[in-house]
Amino acid sequence: MKNHLNTCTILLVSAVILAMTFLPVIRAAAVQGAYDNTPDPKTHRLCTEAAHPDSAADIKNIHCALELGWFSDIPPDPAKDTIIVAAYNLERGLKLDNQIRLFKKHPVLKRADVLLISESDRGCPRTNYRNVSRELAAAIGMNYVYGVEFIELPGNAASDKNTRKAPCEHGNSIMSRYPLSNVREIRHRKSASWYIPPEKRGKGSQPRLGGRMAIAADIVIAGRPVRFYAVHFESGFNDDDIRADEAAELIEDAAGFDGPVIIGGDMNTDMYVLDLHNSGGKDPTVREFLAAGYEDTHAGLSLKKRGTTRNEYGVRAVIDLFFVRGVSVLSSGICPGKHCDSLSDHLPIYTELKLKK
Repeated sequence: MKNHLNTCTILLVSAVILAMTFLPVIRAAAVQGAYDNTPDPKTHRLCTEAAHPDSAADIKNIHCALELGWFSDIPPDPAKDTIIVAAYNLERGLKLDNQIRLFKKHPVLKRADVLLISESDRGCPRTNYRNVSRELAAAIGMNYVYGVEFIELPGNAASDKNTRKAPCEHGNSIMSRYPLSNVREIRHRKSASWYIPPEKRGKGSQPRLGGRMAIAADIVIAGRPVRFYAVHFESGFNDDDIRADEAAELIEDAAGFDGPVIIGGDMNTDMYVLDLHNSGGKDPTVREFLAAGYEDTHAGLSLKKRGTTRNEYGVRAVIDLFFVRGVSVLSSGICPGKHCDSLSDHLPIYTELKLKK
């Protein structure tokens, strides 16, 4: 892999026993390892820079372990060639208990085989120091891999909800009913800096160390591996060039993989709603995927049903997306705002896919 990728490969020796061997690939600083135990997220950090974040040598390329948990022993079914995949920006996990109930009761989400999760806290005071991805995976009986996108830093404003007394971690995860293999963190080669020096932190600021990243994993479906990427692209309104490069990087990463590919999550494609309204093709992130032969799984929905954010400004943005190749889209949907607006500032999306022969 390119030397901007942090890579940790996991070989699943047995789908039942789930014995694992970790094979780190070295770059400037290697992935620290991988964990499948239950350390206290309030005190145990996955990133080496969390100990002294304001002394970090690099404010974007942080060095973090992947965390894994195994809460399902369901072996792959060689006869099952359809899967349901969901993507959800949890908004830190501020409403985690309600989100767990959603995944247990929603008629489609409760049947999901794979979840692509973004904005998941680990050991943050704003979410009561919970390990959000681990708790969700355990509650719904899924295996998971979690990677840190940002080390959230202490702020100076006592009245600010984002203020933290100590660093905590925030990232993305992939969850699956089936064994995960070849799990990797892809820390994007291009991303914006969210770092703010201590003396400049104030009310409303979100000081962070780190940069945008994706989690990749292979899951065996119908006897062959399927590649999944959980994404959280750059969010600045004027960061179209960064988002497009992040998309291009994942397309490049998957180019040598022969099987089906599912890329999904919060892509922050603010202008895509205008493209859908005007039948345009100006959003550069979406354009990257379509030009590479990927399909928008929700393209068949009307614009009225495409929004994935709260309707706070008179319109719902279309920023949570799946782009896929090597599969046929059977159906797709989005949790209606009347049911899911209160759980996060994003709506969960889902799609049922059939693997092509």
